[in-house]
Amino acid sequence: MMVDKITKEQLEDLEIAEFLDTNDFNSLLEKYTGIKAKPYTGYQYFDAAGDYLADSDNTSVEELLKLADIKVVDGGAE
Repeated sequence: MMVDKITKEQLEDLEIAEFLDTNDFNSLLEKYTGIKAKPYTGYQYFDAAGDYLADSDNTSVEELLKLADIKVVDGGAE
């Protein structure tokens, strides 16, 4: 699944999960954006096409979305 936008509500879900639970964050990130986390000493993130985006060290959800060229919109991301 490749997407080019997510909703503000989905971004809020990601931001909350980012601080509470890494597994929930990674699951939501893949569900909403197609960005997949692969474990190493941290995580490496890849877009839905399998292209490398970034490592989990000091990479915010906003940075991941920007690297994947995913915009945040009001409602209707699907």
